[in-house]
Amino acid sequence: MKQDCNLNVMKRFRTSLVSLVMACALLRAVPLHGQSNEVDEDKALKVKAAYLLNFTKFVTWPADVFEDAHSPIVIGIVGIDPFGSILDRTIKDKTVAGRPLTVRRIQWRAGESTSALKQCHLLYVSPSLGDGVAALIDAVAHMPILTIGEGEEFAKIGGILGFVAEGGRIVFWANRKAAEAAKLQLNSQLLKLARPIEDVAVAKD
Repeated sequence: MKQDCNLNVMKRFRTSLVSLVMACALLRAVPLHGQSNEVDEDKALKVKAAYLLNFTKFVTWPADVFEDAHSPIVIGIVGIDPFGSILDRTIKDKTVAGRPLTVRRIQWRAGESTSALKQCHLLYVSPSLGDGVAALIDAVAHMPILTIGEGEEFAKIGGILGFVAEGGRIVFWANRKAAEAAKLQLNSQLLKLARPIEDVAVAKD
């Protein structure tokens, strides 16, 4: 009985893993340019929203961050929300490991309480925070929160994942040390799809 249970768990894991790899491959193939060769922001936001959903499937949070087995995974948007209804539609009726997904919009400034941030498992940090981006990263650095922002620089200053538009695709950089400091486990297959920020830093020295 126990063996059958373990086999079912492994099958579900492999299915989810294949789904992520295929999803990321497809997302990277989505052209982000319109007829004028400018980045299509609507397409880019849809790709990023899909990534946010998939990231929740391949990150392991400490067990004590959830009240119970059915507590939702909370995706927080800090600052001006660029997604509008796109992210809400992307996660609608989706579950991850039996947990529903929900989105919260948060307004935050450097020096303010982090109580609202602590209620989130994933934080998309809007560029609208300006200099406050670095302050937010510092404020939650040792909390079990997956921080995601824009640009390679976001990961360099301590964010965990940073989106970059590159060659007509959306790719992401990963800061593994920041993830470890937050006590988050990033699946090895997810890391294979990411650009490791540590390697880039060494290459540029």
